[in-house]
Amino acid sequence: MSHAPVNHASVNHASVNHAPETITTAFERAAVQAKHAEDIYRKQAATEIARLEAERLRAFRRVRLISILESAARATATGEDIYATQHRRLCHDLGWSGQSEAQVEVLDRLYDVCRAVQPQAAPATATDTVQARLEVFEQWFLAHRKASFYALFDIYVQETPVVDF
Repeated sequence: MSHAPVNHASVNHASVNHAPETITTAFERAAVQAKHAEDIYRKQAATEIARLEAERLRAFRRVRLISILESAARATATGEDIYATQHRRLCHDLGWSGQSEAQVEVLDRLYDVCRAVQPQAAPATATDTVQARLEVFEQWFLAHRKASFYALFDIYVQETPVVDF
C-alpha cells in the first residue's frame, strides 16, 4: 500500500491546530470536574470529621463528669450525704464556689444525675438511667445557657494564693 505524497501547502493548518486545542480543552474540562468533585468531597469529609470530633469531645467530657460524680459517691463516708460530696467535687473541678445563683441552679438541675450515680446501683440499669437523666440535663443547659455544659470544663481558673497578714 502506497501513500500519496502530502502537499504541505494544501494542508489546512487551522484544522490541524484546532484539533489539539479541542482535545486539550476536553481534558481540561475533565480535570476541572475532577477538582470540583474532590472539593465537594473534602467539604463533606471536613463536615463529617468536625461532627465526629464534637461527638468524641462530648463523650470524653461526659466520662469526666460521670467519673467525678461516681468517685465522689464511692468516697463518701458512711452517714455523709453523697449528693453533697458530689457537689463539692464537681465545684472543685469547675473552680466554682457553688454559692452563686447561676451555679446553684446548675447544681440543682444535676440532682437527678447525681442521684442516679450511686455505688449500689446495678451498672446496666444505672447506665441507662444516668444516660437518660444526663441528656435531660444537657438539653436544659443548652436551652438556658446557649452553650454546652461541658464547655465549663475548658475554662481555666487560675488559683489565687491566700495571703495571711
